Amino acid sequence: ASKTEELIRRLRRAKFAKQRVEIFKPAIDVRYSEEDVVSHDQKHILSTPIDSSASILLLGQESDVVGIDEAQFFDEHIVEVCNELASKGIRVIGATVTPFKNNSYFSTDHEAGRQKLNNWIKTTKMLDGDIDFAAVVCDPNDSEKLDSKYLFENDWLHPNAAGYETMGKAIDLSLFTQTGPLAADDEVDEDEVQGLWIETS
Repeated sequence: ASKTEELIRRLRRAKFAKQRVEIFKPAIDVRYSEEDVVSHDQKHILSTPIDSSASILLLGQESDVVGIDEAQFFDEHIVEVCNELASKGIRVIGATVTPFKNNSYFSTDHEAGRQKLNNWIKTTKMLDGDIDFAAVVCDPNDSEKLDSKYLFENDWLHPNAAGYETMGKAIDLSLFTQTGPLAADDEVDEDEVQGLWIETS
């Protein structure tokens, strides 16, 4: 959806800059294509479907840029993979999940999972930075749903063009110019991460 749109845009820019780019998606995600990463508005980019997050390290070891779509559908070891990428000097940036109240997918459990995941993205030391997409497109009176001015075809899930523009402006570009891997002394609560993954996947 909105995150995929931004991912595709940035990976295309990296390719244009002659960087070695590898894109991965969960093999189980065949909603739009078996091989391409596809956004809601049908923008697409060729990817490598994989069954295990460990394959990212094996297949992406010669890459300058690694893109991972729908990371929540990978196994819990995706966290270790991101740590390994960071240790090699590859920046790992997280983006919060935008709200979807009034969409058919919405439930109290799904919303609780979204909020827990977003809070982790904004507070964890395991990422090099975060982009709070949810904060800039939510209803100012109800953070569980999109602001009505950003609705795409009233599906209460995907932002419209104005929503994407607002999300784009929320990105601090300095996140992508800083260097340095995750600090070695940053402690990670693996039980907390695993619990987060199970509840939100």
